[in-house]
Amino acid sequence: MTTTAQRVPYLDRLRIFAAFCVVVLHVCAGPWQSLPPAELTWQAINLFNALVRFSVPVFFMLSGAVFLAPEREVLPRRLFGRHLLRMVTAFLFWSLAYSVTFNVLLPDAADWPAFWRDFAYGHYHMWFLFTMMGLYIATPMLRCICRERRCAEYFLLVSFLAVICVNTLKLIPPLTAIVEATMAKLHLEFFLGCTGYFVLGHYLASYALPRRFERAICLLGGVSLVFTVAATAILSVRDGVGNTTWFGNLLPNTYFTAAAMFLLFRRRANAAPKTELRGKVVMTLSRLTFGIYLVHDFFIKLLAGLGLTADAFAPVITVPLSALIVFVLSAAASWALGKIPVVNRYLV
Repeated sequence: MTTTAQRVPYLDRLRIFAAFCVVVLHVCAGPWQSLPPAELTWQAINLFNALVRFSVPVFFMLSGAVFLAPEREVLPRRLFGRHLLRMVTAFLFWSLAYSVTFNVLLPDAADWPAFWRDFAYGHYHMWFLFTMMGLYIATPMLRCICRERRCAEYFLLVSFLAVICVNTLKLIPPLTAIVEATMAKLHLEFFLGCTGYFVLGHYLASYALPRRFERAICLLGGVSLVFTVAATAILSVRDGVGNTTWFGNLLPNTYFTAAAMFLLFRRRANAAPKTELRGKVVMTLSRLTFGIYLVHDFFIKLLAGLGLTADAFAPVITVPLSALIVFVLSAAASWALGKIPVVNRYLV
């Protein structure tokens, strides 16, 4: 987290928006997986589901914009003793909380094998914490790379080719085995995973792109959104079950959508809040987003138990309504937990 003096308003606004989109994503997940794709209800839920796939990659970009900024002092002692430790302690606590709740407290009989398995691997959305741990470990080296614009551009180019392009080629059956064998021999592991998003966030936050490049990226982002919705709908109807082929974080449609979203928010980088109160609300909500991410699935399950799910009635109403309720309850829980000493430092 940044200090008050270091906060950048558009990053705070984007962080809040991305957190809300993550809630939308997970509100849609259950019905999207269980309903027949041929149904109109599924198609409506798929529209929301496909439109927010950029949200988690944007979180990695936001972290890169903060931790790789040359003007920010990132001491290894603070990086590992505070930020990395926070990820570890948050994972252990919330993994335990979810596993106890869904494997011990709620079932008629405790399922101890499932308890230990889920505690070790974490709830479905907690993979994000593991990825952030890896990015924090790589941060000192990535900061060295990002000191020079050309080095950052080279890293982004290789990462795009080795991750985004390679993952796309793997979707073409005749090329899958060849591409996988070639990549195994090249050993480009340092450029793989979400590291490209981390560096991309720094790059887009630090350097002004020519207007034509920004327009091209935003155009590609818009086309990618339409493609994700349409391709997923068509493939899912064909298969008779939800097809996640184009939902991956490391595919070009998600990549360009995330980049476009970042640029759209950056265009208003110098826009000051209309009132001091609004500025304080934005800053507070931004600080709560980590806690919101951690706790929100408890509230999704609570609403589902009360009968409010994405497919309860018209999804055009239930999806945003459910997401808004979950977001507000999660923000309140994160705020309350943040008032508790030690908890506010290590668990939210």
